[in-house]
Amino acid sequence: GNTRTLNDNDPPRFFYSRRVGRAPQRRPSGDSLQATRVASQTPILGALKLSGTTPSGWQVGVLNAVTAHEHADVQLTNGRKYREPVEPLTNYHVSRLRRLLRGGNTGVGGFVADTRRDLTDPVLASRLPSSATVAGLDWEHSWNTRMYAVSGVFSGSRVAGSEPVIRRLQTANYRSFQRPDAEHLEFDPARTTLTGHFFALSLAKLAGQRVLGSITYEETSPGFESNDLGFQTRSDFRSVSTAVQYRNPFQNSWSREWGLGLFQTGSLNFAGDRIETRTSLFANTTFLNFWELSYRLSYSPETLNDRLLRGGPLALRPTETLHSAELSTDGRKPLIFNVEAQRTTD
Repeated sequence: GNTRTLNDNDPPRFFYSRRVGRAPQRRPSGDSLQATRVASQTPILGALKLSGTTPSGWQVGVLNAVTAHEHADVQLTNGRKYREPVEPLTNYHVSRLRRLLRGGNTGVGGFVADTRRDLTDPVLASRLPSSATVAGLDWEHSWNTRMYAVSGVFSGSRVAGSEPVIRRLQTANYRSFQRPDAEHLEFDPARTTLTGHFFALSLAKLAGQRVLGSITYEETSPGFESNDLGFQTRSDFRSVSTAVQYRNPFQNSWSREWGLGLFQTGSLNFAGDRIETRTSLFANTTFLNFWELSYRLSYSPETLNDRLLRGGPLALRPTETLHSAELSTDGRKPLIFNVEAQRTTD
């Protein structure tokens, strides 16, 4: 579900393996609690994984896992002890199918990531979605001995649950449907489902002796959600990210190799507000003794911030400049020095 690019803008991940067997998502609370004991992980009752490539060029991957209904041991201040549910019986499923063509230079595939929970317990039903599904298609086409590639992905998500659960998803800080100045968002406290989409398209030069580059368009709709079996930190944005890299892989009188990179990202939310503009310069070299020196300069002019006030109106994001430099040795790379300086203009 990824595109081939040198610079993207933190796209969502559709499958994050640590979601399976994660720590229980509920913690008992209350003024009368004296002590609680909650497992650090949820037991995996059973799992099946199948992956491989057929001689005709089909790539297949399937994972299914079931985790247990977990309880916490609770003791009150009056000495009473009992057990509270903290994680429901859950089934996690991921399927991946991809067809390779033109000797592997072209690929078209689809994927599904699905989570199903047994929420017969009303305590858990008010906290967790009963089902969450992400499904999509991706494609890639490369040419000139895989030096150039165009790739894309489109996926949709659907989360279902009780009103309190979907209400929390709507008001999560990476979504903020309740923002008073967001005319493109609609907060509905009675909603029991949430849907959205993610789309990305990249054109890249991925090989070559000296110059590499890419340009990537991404958009994550306000309602897209992949955190039940994936990993997502933002939504409601459209961005264009570019990258140009120059590298010298040949040894000279002072270095074994050196390179420069220029990266740029600009983002708007779905209302058209500019929420991010960032330009970064990166330089690195490996000296003859295998020591490495790297330097990074990042500049972000003043933009708007639709997350700072956690559901409040748009705020100004000040101008920011960040410098960092690092010198390290090869192998285990103990740090020799690291210098960072940040300047922010209010």
